Amino acid sequence: MIKRLVAALFVLSSLCFLEPLAKPASATQEGIGDSQATVHRYVDAVYGSDLTGDGGPTSPWQTITYALSQVTGPDVEIHIAPGTYDAALGETFPLTPDAGISLTGSDRDDVIISGQDGQSVIYLDSSTTDILSDTVLSNITLQNGNVGLQIYADELHTAAPSITSLRLRWNATGIHISTGYVYHDGATISGVISNTEVISNTQTGIYMRSYGYFSPSSVSPLIANSRVEGNGDYGFYIQGSAVSANGTTAAPQIVSTHIVNNGSHGIFAEGTYQGWSNPQIERSWIEDNQGYGFYWAQGINRGNINASITNTVIALNHGGGVFLGLRSEYEDGIRMLRVINSTVVDNENYGIYWQRPSTSLYLDVTPQVINTILWNPTADDLYSTGADWTAAEIQHSVIEDGDLAGEAGNLAQDPLFADGTNKVYELIIGSPAINAGDNANCPSIDFRGLSRPQNGTCEIGAFEIALAFVPIVLNE
Repeated sequence: MIKRLVAALFVLSSLCFLEPLAKPASATQEGIGDSQATVHRYVDAVYGSDLTGDGGPTSPWQTITYALSQVTGPDVEIHIAPGTYDAALGETFPLTPDAGISLTGSDRDDVIISGQDGQSVIYLDSSTTDILSDTVLSNITLQNGNVGLQIYADELHTAAPSITSLRLRWNATGIHISTGYVYHDGATISGVISNTEVISNTQTGIYMRSYGYFSPSSVSPLIANSRVEGNGDYGFYIQGSAVSANGTTAAPQIVSTHIVNNGSHGIFAEGTYQGWSNPQIERSWIEDNQGYGFYWAQGINRGNINASITNTVIALNHGGGVFLGLRSEYEDGIRMLRVINSTVVDNENYGIYWQRPSTSLYLDVTPQVINTILWNPTADDLYSTGADWTAAEIQHSVIEDGDLAGEAGNLAQDPLFADGTNKVYELIIGSPAINAGDNANCPSIDFRGLSRPQNGTCEIGAFEIALAFVPIVLNE
């Protein structure tokens, strides 16, 4: 006789990926690339002609420079055929699309715009006219310029272009985003940069600077599902600078982005004078950079920060995982770095290095580390130049060194990664980090976009573990 017995089996959900990154709903902007421009013009480096072409699909122009001289925005889309567009072809740099003019390549592997030393390849200038989301750059490689893509705003103007599926390589700086440097009213730069590679530039991958004088400026683009890799200096440089307390900020949102193998720090954030440097880093992977994964430095004068790192893996960086610099000589302002549900693992020298005086008359930068794994066997997980870390500053975390174990929910047991040797930092069943986090500070999703908490209580670290009920039929 056969009896059918039903047993419950708990199965660990999907293993960690290294690449490609999944595209989260929070990192998309509705309508990017969906709406078609009213007027379509065509450029073809091989078969086009600036002398006899009319810009139509069967009679394209040859150069982007000529095409831009023949159209006026808004609602114009220039389609670029495969080929190399450079000075030898007749291109003049920088290319400067007007507001509302889009440049669309057929494929970034095949459409190459090759610039020249001392010039940006493409320059989006909103110093006189706002550039909004109807200015789209997509499916193009920008290379061999002083800057691959420069985005600039000044004097109460806004730059908010839509950038998708670009490749920026072999420039000095990959992307340069900044407001004006002189006495002026505030400017705003936002927009979306998605599915973009910023790779092998000789200096910084993505440079951002917000400068405010009479009124605040803001640089706050969303950078999503992208890769910033192999650049000679920083992966990101993020600076907010203001000569008065007007709220000027550099506050990019960096989501589901790989920041890998850059020549200095993965992300360098700096506040100078009274400006704010407030990057929000979510669900990203920061690995194998020559400096720290994330480095915040207080610059000249007050220097402010209110940054967060959430659901992020910071691994195998050679300087250390996270560096939090000494604040300035002035006591006013709020300075905070929150590290929530992240995994800081296998870094050299330090997990988190906090540079602070043992005694000070002034306010210090305050870290808040919650639901985070600090597992750096060859490094000091928690280091401070002044007083020791306390349970007020780190809670519900796994700390390899054993600091604060037994206080405020902190643990010292091996988190049991699925395969740490191969950088698979998900948890396996039996991990002490499962159901050991603090729900009050638990994000709604994990690194992969899986909802949190899965089983009533949040996990510690960047990865939630999903347990599913699966019936098993046993034959007897």
